[in-house]
Amino acid sequence: MVALLILGIGWATLDPAQNAIVRVLTATLHEGGHYLAAIATGAKAFGMTINVDGSGHVSIGTTDPLQAILTAASGMLTVALVSAVFLYSGLTRIGMHVFLATIGLLCIVLCVLVAEDPEVSLVLLCVGAITLFVGYMPGGAFLKSICLLYLAFVLFLGVLASVPYAYAEFTSLQPEPKPSDSKIIADALGAEIQYVGNALVGLMVLIYATSAIFVAAWLHQND
Repeated sequence: MVALLILGIGWATLDPAQNAIVRVLTATLHEGGHYLAAIATGAKAFGMTINVDGSGHVSIGTTDPLQAILTAASGMLTVALVSAVFLYSGLTRIGMHVFLATIGLLCIVLCVLVAEDPEVSLVLLCVGAITLFVGYMPGGAFLKSICLLYLAFVLFLGVLASVPYAYAEFTSLQPEPKPSDSKIIADALGAEIQYVGNALVGLMVLIYATSAIFVAAWLHQND
């Protein structure tokens, strides 16, 4: 029954009308990961933008190779990590209201601060309002669980879509080429971009595998 419900949620998300949810939430966490990593490592971060097509940008100023590697890698890994945490929380029902309230507040704040596109604002506002309502409503554990599983699946679709990007050298060619996250890491390490892409994909797989192990351990303990 639960599997059928999750499949139904997945089918609804794949509807073209809802693709904007996948793109906007993925881009928001991706660019947010860059921003937070820059602050945590002492680099300068400014000018965060999110676009409805799933693109985005954060201007990061640093000449330190380690800072460049950490800030560049944080984008894709943040999306995978949040998705895996939501999956764990939704299945185990641990900390559901905290995660829903947090993502709701972040969506509202980012809607006000960085969303210049009306469609991006609408997506963030709707997701933020719904998750805040579900997170703070009394009871409703099943609904909270489904909401988190939905968000986990949405972000998982974003992770899948980002796999080719892990091997791309540039994100755009107009008006001028912009190096991808993998290109920045490869240049800092002096490595082949293919190896960097393999490492990023491997880390994302490891994140999901770790979440699955924790879920399995929880289910075994509570069987």
